[in-house]
Amino acid sequence: MLAESAEEGDDVTALLDPELEGNANAGELRRVCKVACWCIQDGVDARPTMAEVVQALEGVTDVETPPVPRYLQVLAGGAMHASDTSV
Repeated sequence: MLAESAEEGDDVTALLDPELEGNANAGELRRVCKVACWCIQDGVDARPTMAEVVQALEGVTDVETPPVPRYLQVLAGGAMHASDTSV
């Protein structure tokens, strides 16, 4: 998943718009991916406040790897099944 890939140091630059031609700070991109995954947590209480989001994006606070939201698990499962359509 996205946040796990960001944590493991995978090439998150593959997520960039091709127009950027890979021109981005990988550490900042990892941080953005983690914050984004925190923002879509299933439970409202698990989501960060806007102040926490800003602090995390500015690098003031560390961002831990969030749990994978159910919605992303469903999407990933659907994507995995769609890619398993070999004849």
